[in-house]
Amino acid sequence: MVYTTRQSLRKVNDEQKTGIRKTEHDLQVAEEEMVKEKFGISSIFEDLTEVRKCIYVQTYIVTYWNELGRPAFNLGIENALKMKARGEGWAGIIVERIRTVCYPQLFFI
Repeated sequence: MVYTTRQSLRKVNDEQKTGIRKTEHDLQVAEEEMVKEKFGISSIFEDLTEVRKCIYVQTYIVTYWNELGRPAFNLGIENALKMKARGEGWAGIIVERIRTVCYPQLFFI
């Protein structure tokens, strides 16, 4: 009877050791999966952070353009148009002088 009790205790002990090994293995697999998921979540978080930074940069650029860029651009265009008009006035005077003074003299030479 002692022999069967020892045998049954060994059997129970072996079953418990096997159960513990399976549980440890399952725990290790679960930890590996958790690490993979954490890595996946961190990469998704980095992507979202990058997108958010791009949105902030775009908003900053639009704000900068509306506050400083557009007025400076419009002022530059306005000055260029004034210079063009002034140049056309000077060129008109020169063309008129050529037409009235120089051009008729070419025919009399």
